[in-house]
Amino acid sequence: MIAWAGYRGVEFSPMHLSPDDPSAAQDAVQRAAALGLEPVAIECAGNLFDEAARGRLIRFFELAARLRIQTVTSGSGGLATAEGLDAFLPIASELASRADTLGIRWAVKAHVGAAVHGTKDLLRLLVGVPSPALVVNFDPTHLQRQGEVPAESARRLADRIGHVHIRDYDSADEKIGPPEGQIAGRGRVDLPAVLSVLRAGGYQGFLDLEIIGAQGWDPVRQMGIIAESRGYLRRVLQEIDGRAG
Repeated sequence: MIAWAGYRGVEFSPMHLSPDDPSAAQDAVQRAAALGLEPVAIECAGNLFDEAARGRLIRFFELAARLRIQTVTSGSGGLATAEGLDAFLPIASELASRADTLGIRWAVKAHVGAAVHGTKDLLRLLVGVPSPALVVNFDPTHLQRQGEVPAESARRLADRIGHVHIRDYDSADEKIGPPEGQIAGRGRVDLPAVLSVLRAGGYQGFLDLEIIGAQGWDPVRQMGIIAESRGYLRRVLQEIDGRAG
């Protein structure tokens, strides 16, 4: 379905890959490659203030290195307070060091309600943990839902953005809302402005479509989401490139 809709890469989740079964994980990566899908990243969400969650993330670092997948993505967990961010810095330093040793990148997302929840938190994290293995997983919806302007955030973070989660949202509060409102181009995020800034800032990585809540949907409806989103994003990028030319 993903390949047929025209996508060129895939980000795996723990639903698809497990450090407990590296042989099955290797098989999943090979099957994706056979469809023309580059294995772009592995997402490993969790509260990294919990020791078990940190151990799980490190195991996914090791799996990514074994599978030659460049990036593992996560949030921080914790609480959206100054004290929470202070406490996260030594945790992040240790995790970034492990990622660096393994030759992979750890892409951290600013997440609503977490210790790392906004642009200023990401900037402080990058200063406090000066590791080349630590990069930003840029998700405009988490920033806009907290009152930020995503395009401006992208400008401030441009040289450290290593991965992008892209979607839209159409709820009036901090909730992401139903899948229909997450389809790129249907919601409140000025995605053309965000993509223009990313282009100008030299980002050349993947735009990773992330839709929450559609996993139980009929495949036809799922295809509608991913196909419409790709079509919209492709048109926006073509317009940006046309203006640049």
